[in-house]
Amino acid sequence: MRFFIGLLVLIISVFGTFALIGGNLLALYQPGELGIIGGAAIAAFIIANPKSVIMGTLKKFKYSLKEAPYKKEDYVSMLLCLLDVFKLIRNKGMLAIENDIDNPEESEILKKYPVLLNDKESLNFFCDYLRVIGMGLDNHYQLDDLMNQEIDTHHEDHEILIGSLRNLSDGLPAIGIVAAVLGVIKTMSSMSEPPEVLGRLIGGALVGTFLGVFLSYCLLTPIYTAISQYLDSKGKLMLCIKTALISHMQGLPPIISVEAARKTIPGMFRPSFAEVEEKMNETPA
Repeated sequence: MRFFIGLLVLIISVFGTFALIGGNLLALYQPGELGIIGGAAIAAFIIANPKSVIMGTLKKFKYSLKEAPYKKEDYVSMLLCLLDVFKLIRNKGMLAIENDIDNPEESEILKKYPVLLNDKESLNFFCDYLRVIGMGLDNHYQLDDLMNQEIDTHHEDHEILIGSLRNLSDGLPAIGIVAAVLGVIKTMSSMSEPPEVLGRLIGGALVGTFLGVFLSYCLLTPIYTAISQYLDSKGKLMLCIKTALISHMQGLPPIISVEAARKTIPGMFRPSFAEVEEKMNETPA
C-alpha cells in the first residue's frame, strides 16, 4: 500500500501539476524516446550482470512493495524462543534439542514462536550454529568469526543485487541524454519544416532527458532504496541470534543472553525489558 500511495503522489505531483500549469500531457507521450531509454537500459543491465544477478534482482523487486519484515512482536517472539532453547540446554544438555535442530518444522519450541519457521535463512543460521556448538565447538571467538563471515557474505550477496539496480539508476539520466540527442538529430534533419513542427520535434527530444532523470531519481532510486532497507532489516534477526548464541557460549545465564540479543534490535522495534518480561510471564512453560 505504501508503494502505491507514493506512486500516486508522484504522478499527481509531477504530471498533475504539469497539466495544472497549462502543460499538454500528450506532448509527453513519446514512445520513441521511451523505447530508446527502456531498450538501452535493459540491454545495459543484461550486459553488466550475470544471469544469477539478473534473476535474483528481479525476484527482489517484490520487497519494494512490503513493509519491514519484522515487527516488535516478532522480535519478542524470537527472544522468547531463544530463552526457551537456552533454558532447555542448561537443564538437560545439547542432546535435548537435537531433534529440534534436525527437524525444526516439528519442533514444539519453534511452533510456539513461528518467527523462525517463517524465515528460512534465519532458521538455517540458528540451527546450523546450534549444531556446530553441539559438535563440540567451545571457543566463542571461533564461533563469532564463523558467524561474522556468514553474515558478511549474506550482506555482500544482497549488495551485489542492490548495486546492479543502483548502477542502472545512475545510468538512466545519461541514457535519457542519448535519447534526447537522437531526437535533436531527427529535428535537425527536418529544418525545412514550419516552426510549429520543429517545436514539437524539439519538445519530443527534451522528453528523453526528462524521462531519464524522472525514471532514475523518482522511481528506480526509491525502489532500490526500499529493497535495500528491507534486506538490511532481514539481517538484523541474524545479528540478534548471533549475539544470543555468543553470550550463551560464554556461560551467561539464559536471561542475560537474551538481554544481550535484545540490545541489538533496531530501536524502533526494540521491546523494553519490561515488555519481554511480561510476555515471559504470559507464556506457559
